[in-house]
Amino acid sequence: MPITVGASAWIAAAVFVAPGINVGEGAVVGACSVVTKDVPPWTVCAGNPCRVIKLRRLDVPIELQVDVSDKHPQSDTEKVAAQGVLDEASSIQHNYRRP
Repeated sequence: MPITVGASAWIAAAVFVAPGINVGEGAVVGACSVVTKDVPPWTVCAGNPCRVIKLRRLDVPIELQVDVSDKHPQSDTEKVAAQGVLDEASSIQHNYRRP
């Protein structure tokens, strides 16, 4: 069973990833973690077993995440897509809160 690693995801040193696991886009897995379940996109995870520690990109306002410069203008579609990622990450955080 292949391991799938999404775009912009980081996996630190000495991490064990079980067969068939999906590491979501933009996820970060901390060093020496043991990943036995799928890692949600745009999260920071670590530990044994690996758990969601926090979300990525939510502490920065959307205006700073979206490139609105004249050099690289983004379309309204890209801005809506970026907001969709943030909305999805918020729902993931709600589902993965520590007890």
